Amino acid sequence: MTRRPRTRRTSLLLAALLLAGAAWLAASLSRAQAESFLDQAWKQEEAIAACMAEKGFTYIPWVNPSEDIALAEAGPTGSVEPNPNDAIVAAMTPEETEAYAAAYWGTDSGLAGASGLLGEGCVAEATRAVFGEPPDLSSHSRELADIADAVGDDPRVIAAEA
Repeated sequence: MTRRPRTRRTSLLLAALLLAGAAWLAASLSRAQAESFLDQAWKQEEAIAACMAEKGFTYIPWVNPSEDIALAEAGPTGSVEPNPNDAIVAAMTPEETEAYAAAYWGTDSGLAGASGLLGEGCVAEATRAVFGEPPDLSSHSRELADIADAVGDDPRVIAAEA
């Protein structure tokens, strides 16, 4: 069987980790029962904005209520305003865009990086500040890698990508 490029396998592994992280995030919401998810989302956005400002970038806190049922119920009806950060990034040079993305997402990939599962960008810092550190899944890395391999080798995935 032909092995897929390492970058594709890494992407699939990161997708599996993101699903595990989403499960952790959903579970962590119950520990803050007094706070609504919308309040937590805004705290996270404000923390991202503060972090980005420390790194010399403008970031406007923004939550898209159409992406989550709880947020949609809390948000206004009708059309959703576009993310103002898209316009900020669109006005940047390619080099500035790359630096902005590195500040926002970080430059390490999480799992194997020195900064832990979430990585070290502003999103990771804000997520830790609002929701805490996710559980250590390193003991499951082999299982997650096997899942990523199985997904990558699935004929349906290969056909869909083609």
